[in-house]
Amino acid sequence: MRYLPYILAVVALVGFTAYQGVVTDRWRDNVEAEACAELLEMVPKQIGADWVGEDKEVPDFILDTAGAKGYVSRTYKNSRTKETVDVWFIVGHSFNIWRHTPNICYKAQGFTQQSPQDNYEIQVKGQEPANFFTSTFNKGPYAERVFWTWSTPVTEPGQPVEWIAPENARGHFGNMRALYKLYFTSGVKENEKPEESVCVRFAEEFLPVANKILEQGTPPVTADAPVAAPATASPAAAAG
Repeated sequence: MRYLPYILAVVALVGFTAYQGVVTDRWRDNVEAEACAELLEMVPKQIGADWVGEDKEVPDFILDTAGAKGYVSRTYKNSRTKETVDVWFIVGHSFNIWRHTPNICYKAQGFTQQSPQDNYEIQVKGQEPANFFTSTFNKGPYAERVFWTWSTPVTEPGQPVEWIAPENARGHFGNMRALYKLYFTSGVKENEKPEESVCVRFAEEFLPVANKILEQGTPPVTADAPVAAPATASPAAAAG
């Protein structure tokens, strides 16, 4: 019996290591997410008549942290109004994609969340509205609004793309091997309401274009079965 704590610790460590290996694709290629990443490469730099995008360089460590197997990081500028919207559009294993959200990552970068996290629907021409979370963040005198949402891959060409923002993203998406996440970000004026954000006007043009690309479909996306840690696992292991 005196060795039991050590045995349980080893079992917990093995279970945790196996779980991390599965969700981080340590032992196999994530072909589902890689197929989705090829679709993201088709997202154009020209949106509508006025929006022109410029790619932003993203360091490898940020892509690794985000779990992005494919991404679009781009600033779109309106040639008429000179307004800008940043787009962060990624795909990867759901374990990474659902958990890195602005209300966590922005705070880690020194931002303060200014407004509650609210739901907001953005109209998509010819389709159901896209559901987003939105909030504002500031760092010193600078403030910006972020809209964020997720979508599961379309596996049969022509199926509609659904953008959703569930309260329990972890429970909703589980351990799917591919999941999209989309951010729209722009500066925010004092007392500006979500519907007044330039992000909304841009999204109304961007989403139909992006959805048409994603509707081409990818091979069926499987889900990894979670590896449960023993009930006696350490708090550190359970938190992982």
